[in-house]
Amino acid sequence: MKAILIIAVFAMSFTATNAQSTGKGNTPSGQAFGYFRVHRQASDVSLSWAVANPSTVTCFTIERSYDGSWFFEIDEVGCSSTEPTYKYRDTGAYPGYLFYRIVAHRQDGSTENSPVEEIRIVSKKG
Repeated sequence: MKAILIIAVFAMSFTATNAQSTGKGNTPSGQAFGYFRVHRQASDVSLSWAVANPSTVTCFTIERSYDGSWFFEIDEVGCSSTEPTYKYRDTGAYPGYLFYRIVAHRQDGSTENSPVEEIRIVSKKG
């Protein structure tokens, strides 16, 4: 019986963590992102996004993935801004499928992930 209870608690904590990592977790002030878009700009990738309440966000972390599962930080932006819209240009993009997400860091210490956006960069033919 004790083992079943431990497994149930683990499953609940995993579900809560997983929901937050997909950008659909509950946060104190609701959805942070109004929109998030990526598009190709020459051989780079341009990211643009808006936040619903910029006064609650202290900073953004930009993350990239090559498989859509494992994300790593490529930059941190907007730490001294209270603008509602932001832009970033990823000049380190390689050909292939790329996945991006933005992590909004809030004043209360919580974070919220944007939806994941995918883009395909094709290599130039010589």
